Amino acid sequence: MSRYLLQGGRVVDPASGRDEICDLRIEGGAIAEIGRLAPRGGEETIAARGLLVAPGLVDLCVHLREPGFEEAETIRSGAQAALAGGFTAIAAMPDTVPPIDNEASVAYVRMKGEEARGARVYPAGALTRGRAGQHLSEMGGMRRAGAIAFTDEDEAVHGADVLLRALRYASMLNAPILTRCEDKGLRGRGMVSTGLIADLLGLPSIGAGTEEIMVERNVRLAHSIRTDLHLMHISTAESLREVAQAKAAGVAVTCSVTPHHITFNEEKVKSFDPVYKYFPPLRSELDRKALIEGLRSGTVDAISSAHSPRGDAEKNLEFFHAAPGTGALETVFGVLYSRLVLTEELPLARLLAALSLAPARILRVPGGRLAAGEPADIACFDVSTEYSIDPAHFASRSRVTPFAGWQVRGRAQHVFVGGEPRLRDGKLAP
Repeated sequence: MSRYLLQGGRVVDPASGRDEICDLRIEGGAIAEIGRLAPRGGEETIAARGLLVAPGLVDLCVHLREPGFEEAETIRSGAQAALAGGFTAIAAMPDTVPPIDNEASVAYVRMKGEEARGARVYPAGALTRGRAGQHLSEMGGMRRAGAIAFTDEDEAVHGADVLLRALRYASMLNAPILTRCEDKGLRGRGMVSTGLIADLLGLPSIGAGTEEIMVERNVRLAHSIRTDLHLMHISTAESLREVAQAKAAGVAVTCSVTPHHITFNEEKVKSFDPVYKYFPPLRSELDRKALIEGLRSGTVDAISSAHSPRGDAEKNLEFFHAAPGTGALETVFGVLYSRLVLTEELPLARLLAALSLAPARILRVPGGRLAAGEPADIACFDVSTEYSIDPAHFASRSRVTPFAGWQVRGRAQHVFVGGEPRLRDGKLAP
C-alpha cells in the first residue's frame, strides 16, 4: 500500500480541536503522524498548502436509487458523486425497488459499493418488510450482512407499537434507527408549508404539526426504553425545542437537518419552480434561522445531504406533479461553507463536526477524526478559489439542483478513502 505526505495544509479536526498549518502522513491505510514532518523515501508528497485538510465527510441519508431507478442514479455514480463532494462514507437508503429489506439486498449494495471505488457505501436496511410499516424486517440477518442502520426513510413508521419493537431489536443489534417525523394522514396531498404563501399560491399545504406531533411521539418512545433514536430532516423551530428538551432530560435522541432547509425558506416556492419542492417542505424564515441556531448550540447534531437525485422526467413538470427532492452530494460543502462559515454564522469546526464527526458517531462507523491510528479517510478542500456550480460537470446522473450557477468556495481537491487517493486534483481516480 502506498504512502503519502500531505504537506502544508490547514488541518482542522473537530474531534480534538486541532486547527493548525501542518503535515499529515498516511501509511498502511491509516493516519500515521500529524505535525511538522520531513518527507521520507518511498512516500509521495502532495502539496496541500492553501487547502483545508479535514476528516472525510459522512452522509447519513443518500438515495442511490439502485435497484429500480437507475436512470436517476446508480450505486456507482452516487458513490463517485460523493467523492466529488468530499464525502468518504455514505449511508444508502433502502427506498429502492425492490427495497433493501433482506440479507441478499444488503449484500448486493455492499458489493456494488465496493466495486464503485468511490466513497464507502454503507447499506441501511428497511425497518419494516417492504417499508410497509406493518411487520419488522429481517433486522438480524441484514445486520450480519452489513447493514449499519435501519430506516423506512420517507415512509415514516406510523404504528407506535412497530417502532417500539424496532427500537428494542435495534438496541440488541447495536444499530441505530433513523426515522423521518411525518404524520402522512395530516399531510394528505400537501406540498408546501401552511401559511400565507400556500394560500396565495392555492397549493395544498403541510402544517408544522405534521412533523412536530411525530417528533414528540418518537422522543417519548425512545425515552420509554432508553435507547438511541435519530430524527432526520427536522425543519421547524418547535421540533427543535422538543429535541432540546428531550436532550436536557437525558433522552438518547439526535437529529439532523438538510442543506436546503438551512439555505432556503418558503419564499422560494413563489416561483412555482419544482426544484424547490421538498418533503418536509421549505419552512418560514424563523424556522430556517432556528435550524442554524440549533447547529450553533448543538441541538442539531448533524447535516445530511438528503441526496435525492431526480431525472428530468420526474422533475421537469408542473410543481403539483413534480417529484420532491434534488441531488445534493456535490454541492453541500461549497454551499454551506460559503453561506455559513464565510458569513461567520457558523464556525468552521462546527460545520465539519456536523458533516463528519457527528454522522460517524450516529451511524457507529469509523471516520470523522484526524488522529494517528485513525483510518485515512480525508478530504482536502480549496476554500480560497471561487467557482461556479455547474451541474453539467456532476458525477451524479442527476443534473437537478437549486444551486446551479451559484458562486461558492470549497471545492474538493483530494479525497482519500482508507489511505487510497480516489480524487486527485479535483478529478476522480481511474
